[in-house]
Amino acid sequence: MGDVLGHDRPDDLEPAPDNPRGFFESRSLTGFNDQLLASLGGDWCHPPLLPPRWSEPPLLDQISAQRQQFATYASRRDWVDKDPRLCITLPALQHLLLCRVPVLVALREPLEVAASLQLRNGFAIERGLALWFLYNHHLAAALQPSDQLFTYADLIQAVSDPAAAQQVFERLAGFLEGHGYVVPSPATWAQILTQRVEPGLNRAVHVAQDPVSDRAGLSPPLLQLMQEAYRQACSGVAGHRQAFGSLPRPILELCEQLQLCAPGVQQQQRCVHQEQALAECRGQLAWEQQRLHALQCSTSWQLTAPLRWLMDRRRRR
Repeated sequence: MGDVLGHDRPDDLEPAPDNPRGFFESRSLTGFNDQLLASLGGDWCHPPLLPPRWSEPPLLDQISAQRQQFATYASRRDWVDKDPRLCITLPALQHLLLCRVPVLVALREPLEVAASLQLRNGFAIERGLALWFLYNHHLAAALQPSDQLFTYADLIQAVSDPAAAQQVFERLAGFLEGHGYVVPSPATWAQILTQRVEPGLNRAVHVAQDPVSDRAGLSPPLLQLMQEAYRQACSGVAGHRQAFGSLPRPILELCEQLQLCAPGVQQQQRCVHQEQALAECRGQLAWEQQRLHALQCSTSWQLTAPLRWLMDRRRRR
């Protein structure tokens, strides 16, 4: 995690070709989120279908065990972090820090997200769209009216449009004031935009707008569902909660078809127990095979071989 927006943060993930200006994601928090998703039998690209029961064991026990590691952040208010996994693990963060962290949502257009995942991870467009909806579904359940939502397009436009920048700043200032944070000066806000938002790095927008891309094979009802959810969510937190409050049947069918979702903590525990039982059976089998081999190599076994042959022959008659 790091200091207030715009400052350098030593715990950040290193920049990479897909994010040359940095990810603004904490190694500590990203690792913790990966552990939680692994406990559900998945990872960032195999999220759970249903909201995990973070307030119950064994997930709560796992969260509580890591609380001391994040104690510094529970008592501080001058940090910010960005990790898409928080769409799923945000309630777990509340149990971890014993307080709720205010949320700023940066909502990106679904085809752009899917195109970005296609470029970076080779995912089919349909898979990217399903992940986009699932992540927003989990996030919608955790949002509160005091949170704030911006669109990715808002931030991109603010770089070159002073009027758009002013509108974003006013909404951001209201959010910060409402939660007792210091509002940056307009000059500082302009500097943050210049340093942190680079429209030229939005490479996925060209793929999303390419009519020859994989989206040409998508069903029109699926595209319509995605665009309608995005349009409704753009109206704010209340609209987002309404747009993603449930999982439509096409999304459920797509998740099943792609085998997209993690099994969940209970099924994951069953799998672990079954793997342990299988390992015990294999160990028992190996031990019995050793005993059989030792018996067959023994002198008594070899001496009694003719007698066994006669007895087997009599049984077959």
